[in-house]
Amino acid sequence: MESSGHVYLVGMLERWVQIYRPDSLEYMLLDRSADDSQSRPMKIGGHTPDMYLKDSRLGDTILGEAKTTGDLSTPRSYEQLQDFISYLNYCNGLMLLSVELPARRAARALIDQIIRKNKFTKLTYNVITPLDLM
Repeated sequence: MESSGHVYLVGMLERWVQIYRPDSLEYMLLDRSADDSQSRPMKIGGHTPDMYLKDSRLGDTILGEAKTTGDLSTPRSYEQLQDFISYLNYCNGLMLLSVELPARRAARALIDQIIRKNKFTKLTYNVITPLDLM
């Protein structure tokens, strides 16, 4: 079962799309425990992102992942983010990482580390916190 903090952070991903890509909302899939499996994102590298958006009209692929401060530094989170970033590097996509405000710097450092280690060059990322969507 997901924590209420994680559910809130997933909601921030949805809110980001509502604000910055409102015309793409119909293409967004969220991984919520109450949703049926057909409305959930596909697995990428064995992991399911919290949000998947593929808008072929615009050529956009966006993956969103929500991480609480405690989850951010786990080996599983590193593997997930590495798989998602690798996928997005292949398709020139955008990685959205939704975190609590105290984890912003650590989240950016983690993504930068994954990008450097793997020499990824064809993606962009954005770390979002509750302050970014006020």
